[in-house]
Amino acid sequence: MELLEIARDVYVTDGATRVGVVVDDDREAVIIDAGPWDRYGKELKGLLDKRGFSLRAIVITHAHADHFGAAAYLAASTGARVYAHPLERPVLECPILEPIYLFGGANPPRELRTKFYLAPGVRVDGELGGSLDVCVTSRWGLRTVDLPGHTPGQTGIAAGRVLFCADSFIGSSVLAKHPVPLNMDVEGALRTYSVLLGQDMDVFVPSHGDILKDAAGAVGENRDRVLDVAGFIQEFIHKPRSIEEIIAAVSDRFGVDVKDLGTYYLMNLTVTAYVSYLMGQKRAVAIYRSNRQYFRRASQAETEP
Repeated sequence: MELLEIARDVYVTDGATRVGVVVDDDREAVIIDAGPWDRYGKELKGLLDKRGFSLRAIVITHAHADHFGAAAYLAASTGARVYAHPLERPVLECPILEPIYLFGGANPPRELRTKFYLAPGVRVDGELGGSLDVCVTSRWGLRTVDLPGHTPGQTGIAAGRVLFCADSFIGSSVLAKHPVPLNMDVEGALRTYSVLLGQDMDVFVPSHGDILKDAAGAVGENRDRVLDVAGFIQEFIHKPRSIEEIIAAVSDRFGVDVKDLGTYYLMNLTVTAYVSYLMGQKRAVAIYRSNRQYFRRASQAETEP
């Protein structure tokens, strides 16, 4: 792992999941996300110590295990305070909620209790809202940018003219490997793409993908893919289809290989979010036959007020 300086006193880690580091004049640091697990946190702490940076705050952009898995270790070993959006806080403090919601609210099986879905819990000391807690804002000059869609309370962090974008979009190379972006709220994600395109920044840092001076191309690719998937599902449900059928069709069409429980339930969450989006737009309806649930395209009569 290395720390890359991308602006004065603003750094980012290399690797699959990026962590931001912002340093004040006293060489005290706040990190944006914490990384996926303790080993990552230990390497990050070693880099901070080597540079003489003292970790004082951990800002979590959203409550997925790959973003806060090392937060408990870092908070315990440095005394740093932890900040998160109120909608993300419950999962940070009770992380079993992540595999529970992936498994539809039921007790999750062992396969969804691995480090990829179940991180160590960490106490949240302050909540993100329209602005960071005053002690963070005043010392590091950070501000929040609401970026819901991927999760309900996902929050971008602006450090000067650098925007840490969390998972609001993924880089082009990552999109090629993960062709159906994970969003729990498709309408929220589409609004967030517009927010990102309106940001006047010098540097954009997605958590997964290349650091960019201009995010318009990558954001546009993500938006187009989301609209493509929504359009495909609407066409596919010209007759009643179950969620199982929609998952299989979307996976086949966009090149997703569903071969384990984790991949299946991530796709289940994502496809269900698209169906919810179409229903909210009155473009799809749920129907019930022989104790089974199906979704189909809404008729003209069903779309009328």
